[in-house]
Amino acid sequence: MTGPGSLLSNSTAAFIIVNKFCDGLPLYRQEALFARMGLDLARGTMARHVIRVAKALQPLMDCLQRDIRNSPVLGFDETEVQVLKEDGRPPTAASRMWIARGFTADEEAKPFVWFAYHDSRSGDVAEAMIGSSFSGFLQTDGYAGYNRIGKRPGIVHVGCWAHIRRKFHE
Repeated sequence: MTGPGSLLSNSTAAFIIVNKFCDGLPLYRQEALFARMGLDLARGTMARHVIRVAKALQPLMDCLQRDIRNSPVLGFDETEVQVLKEDGRPPTAASRMWIARGFTADEEAKPFVWFAYHDSRSGDVAEAMIGSSFSGFLQTDGYAGYNRIGKRPGIVHVGCWAHIRRKFHE
């Protein structure tokens, strides 16, 4: 995925991506980590490789989106994230990571999860992710942005027990 003549091996690119997205280690900290090991690896170089890998994985992402939209049960939520250097937006602007989790009737099958970044909390984002062909159970919290989707024919809008339970404990 990194290509011939690339500064990074596929393993190094994978290491950087896992550090960033699984372990929450920003590229500037990874830059310092590599510097302590005697490697001059700029965060811009790392960012370009992250983007290159993401583009190479796009066909897999397209399959995941299709499978989630075909799932009979879909769990949906969003959470606030902060992006410090985003073109045209101040570092304090709130953005969202939208999460869709598909379920199947097969208990042996692994669930599939789709994360999508967006700068908005609008219900339009959820509608675009779900698509027009979804039918089944849509499990969400009480956010009003999901209400329009929940009223579509073929969709049964159900609540999330974890969110309901939290309200009792608050």
